[in-house]
Order: sequence, then C-alpha cells, then structure tokens
Amino acid sequence: MYATARNNSRDWGTGNQQGTDCKVNALTSLQHYIRSPDALQCQGVLWCTLLLGLFELMIEVSGGQWAKHMLYGTSKIFELSGAGNRSDYLGSQSFETFRLLEGNRAILYGEDTVLSDYSYTDQHNMIASNPLGEILDFIIKISSFISSIKLSQFQKINDKIIRI
Repeated sequence: MYATARNNSRDWGTGNQQGTDCKVNALTSLQHYIRSPDALQCQGVLWCTLLLGLFELMIEVSGGQWAKHMLYGTSKIFELSGAGNRSDYLGSQSFETFRLLEGNRAILYGEDTVLSDYSYTDQHNMIASNPLGEILDFIIKISSFISSIKLSQFQKINDKIIRI
C-alpha cells in the first residue's frame, strides 16, 4: 500500500501535466468550434466553457482564469443563445449550475453579477422554483446590493477629492 501511494505521488507531476495538456487541447477545440455558426445552439459549447472554468479553479490559486471563463465565457453564451434554449432539461441544468457558481463568484469577489441583469430573469422563470433557486436569487440580490454600496462609497470619496 505504501509503495502504491509513493508511486502515485511520483506520478502527480506527470498527471498534472497531462491534465494541463488536455485543458489546452480542449481550449483549442472550443475556440475553433465557437467560430462555427451553430455554436450557440450546441450544449457542448456551454458545458465545455463551464467545465473548463471549474478545471482552472482547481489548478490555479488566484482563480482569475476561472472568473474570466465564468463571467465572460459562460455568461456570454447564455446571453447570446437566448432564453428560448433553456426549456430543455440539460439547458436548465447548465443554467442552474452556472447560477450557483456565478452567484458564489460574485459574493467571493464582492462584485455584481451578470445574473442581476433583467435578461437572465426570463431564463430563470422557466426553471421550477425550488429552495436552492430561492437561495441563489438571494445571493444574486446580495451581490448586487454590495456592489451598489461600494459604488456609492466610491462616488462619495471622489466628491470629497473634487471639493478639495
């Protein structure tokens, strides 16, 4: 048992490199597929962006790439694909997963979220109400509230500087 654990720890560097290589290949394929006209109708593009963001969260300490994938990648795909595509089960599951991760990202970074935008509320109304959904709605409202407080505090500081 000790020998197996020791061998596995030696292979960690190789496994980590293999994971990174797979990520690079997946990103290249995703970037290539995104250029196709039917990319927004493909659930694979959405899930790939979401899962690549999670992979980056696991391997990167800062989480900057994860935030970029979550905010700029996945949210843009949801926005551009429209609310009508969320009526299927897989689409609604991906949206719920995104809501969970994006809501937590917004709270962790103290930022507003794209989910507070009115265009996402139509998509959410298509999903049956549940306790997790209500919690996520609350998280989204909190992140928007925190962001608005930060903005008003920043404006007060700027006003004081201008008066001086």
